[in-house]
Amino acid sequence: MNEEERRRHMHGCIETAASLVCCTDVQLGWFGEIGEVLSDLGHKEGVNKPSTIISNPTFTMRWTCLSLVANRQMMMMNVISSMAFEVSLYERAISHSEALLARRGTKYMPRCGSLDLCSSSV
Repeated sequence: MNEEERRRHMHGCIETAASLVCCTDVQLGWFGEIGEVLSDLGHKEGVNKPSTIISNPTFTMRWTCLSLVANRQMMMMNVISSMAFEVSLYERAISHSEALLARRGTKYMPRCGSLDLCSSSV
């Protein structure tokens, strides 16, 4: 397969993946780690250059849509990872507090903003 055939094949794959992801319920992750491939291809093909946009608008548009979906998913994964880290820090702090209170012989009672939630007899 020569360079031009490989290029057309890659364009076809990106356009097909973009159509499936953007127009159906196909998940981008089903295609594997596509973010880096999209980035490399975007630089190689010059998708931000006016000449590419004019000469191949369908590919440029679908590459852009697929890249936006990939970036959104990566940002969501970062948010989820950050939230999980914060929860683990909170759990560790609670555990540490409970251990300190147990050593002192006092009972741990979480703080809350409503008397109704904390009014159970101890």
